[in-house]
Formats: sequence, structure tokens, C-alpha cells
Amino acid sequence: MEPRGRPVGSSNPATAIEELIEEVPGGLARYRPTLRYLLLDENHYAGEALPARNLVAAIFRLEQSERIEDIQKMVQALVEWLKDPAQSSIRRAFAVWIQRVLMPARLPGESVPEVHDLTEVGNMLAEKVKRWTHEWEERGIEKGIEKGIEKGIEKGIERGRHERAVDLLLRQLRLKFGPLDESVITRVSRADDDQLTRWTEQILTAPSLDALFASR
Repeated sequence: MEPRGRPVGSSNPATAIEELIEEVPGGLARYRPTLRYLLLDENHYAGEALPARNLVAAIFRLEQSERIEDIQKMVQALVEWLKDPAQSSIRRAFAVWIQRVLMPARLPGESVPEVHDLTEVGNMLAEKVKRWTHEWEERGIEKGIEKGIEKGIEKGIERGRHERAVDLLLRQLRLKFGPLDESVITRVSRADDDQLTRWTEQILTAPSLDALFASR
């Protein structure tokens, strides 16, 4: 007997064993197993539609959680629900499943320490959230510092270029028109880059300082 191989994730999954086994001819058909089961497809249940205090719903919520903070909250709830000593075996089963199955899938490449109880799982998650928050803050600070340094360097380069342009124009003015008044030096120093460029280009043909400064 060969399995029918119904596609995984089919919209109409089988709910009976006999649906998964090829039909056989003759009298052998009556020996095909006939066992039905209840299908619980967690992808068909949204978080808000799940019971509030239910262990199966807790598994669904854990598997649907995308953030470590959500897993941490669900673990805290499980610790409270299963605090009775008689539930110790269930607590351990949840702890092992979270540590060996859920966490490696959520945190690929992250080392997940061995734990034996849900309380240890909760402590481990709290520590990871705290560490990641600290790392994110440090990265944000480092990024801010780097950005500030880059801006400072850019500003320093621009200022250096401006000062060199001022010095060059003042030297040219002195060579052509002689000693300069303080008002001329101040005017040139306060000019923007575009104005400095225009004056530097026009100094060769300007007959006087007044004519140069009046030019556009």
C-alpha cells in the first residue's frame, strides 16, 4: 500500500487515515485502516480567536510569535498557569520544546543555553531582551557619533575651502590695488563661496575695488 501523498499545506487536508492510503482491489480493501482524527490547523487561528488560558492555544501563540518579547510574555503566563507542583512534567516539556525547537528557529545562529524549567526559560529570554536592547542602544550611539564625526569633517573641509578662497582673493586684491582697508577685508571674509568665485574671476578686468564690488 502506497501513501497517496496529499500535498503539504493543502486547503483540504485529510482527516482520516484511509484517505492517505491507496485503494486496493478485491477483498483487501476491507483491511485498509479506518481511523479518523481531529485536525487542528494553527494557521487558521488568529491570536485574538484563541482561548485565553489554554495550553494548546499557548503553543499556537508561541509558534505564531514574531518577537522575542511576545514569547517572553507567553512564557511568563505559562509559569503562572503551571505553578502547581503536579504540573512540573508539563513545565519541563514546554521548557525543552522552547529551548530545542522554538528558540533555534527564532534565533538562528544564537546560542541557546540548556534549560530545565519554564522559569529558567523566562530568565533566559529576559536576559537576551536586555542584552539586545543594550546592544541596539550602543549601536545607535555609535552610529550617531559616526554621523556627527562625518558631518564635522565635511563642515571642516568646507570651512577650509572657504578660508583658502578668502586668502587667495585678498592676496590678489593687495597685488592689484595695494594695502586694503579693514572694511574690505571684513567684506571679503563674510562673502559666500559664489560671491568669492565671481570676484576672483572679475578681478583681472576690474579697474578699481568699487567697480569690482559693484559688479554682479
